[in-house]
Amino acid sequence: AYGILTFPVARRIILPMQITEAGFATIRSGTRSVGHAHAGEGEFHLFTTGSGTFLEDGLPCRLHPGLVFYSGPGESHELLLTGHDKVAFYWVRFRPGREPVSRRAWLRRRFPKGGLAVDETSRDDFEYVRRHATSREGDLRLAALHRFLAFCHGARPAEPGEFTKRAFLNG
Repeated sequence: AYGILTFPVARRIILPMQITEAGFATIRSGTRSVGHAHAGEGEFHLFTTGSGTFLEDGLPCRLHPGLVFYSGPGESHELLLTGHDKVAFYWVRFRPGREPVSRRAWLRRRFPKGGLAVDETSRDDFEYVRRHATSREGDLRLAALHRFLAFCHGARPAEPGEFTKRAFLNG
């Protein structure tokens, strides 16, 4: 479990998300997914192998391992797999809840159209979320949500004594 999270910039943190589905898929090259959107749900894709094109609302973006794409609620997306290798990716679908418009705009800035390159730690986060987001055990579901929120907001586990030090420095 993640425990206490610290964020790079002070902001009011809302726990707006409910993870509805998470998984891992492998698709053979030379295929094309049907363009689709999720009404009321956002979705992240983290590509681990293969190459091709990810269409975001019709905008073509080259995909490669380590690239994350975010599709907001109602935004269409589609895969065109043109390489010689299979494409493998994690996906997480979530309900954003009653988050303010500014939060949705911030999430789009953090994950711009065209994808965002991430490190190996993000792959571990997506695997953890895939395994535990729909667990019957509440503690595992909560830990998966924490990992996902940490990924979305750029959070990290707090160091021991970090909040005490902040409180002391800030009066």
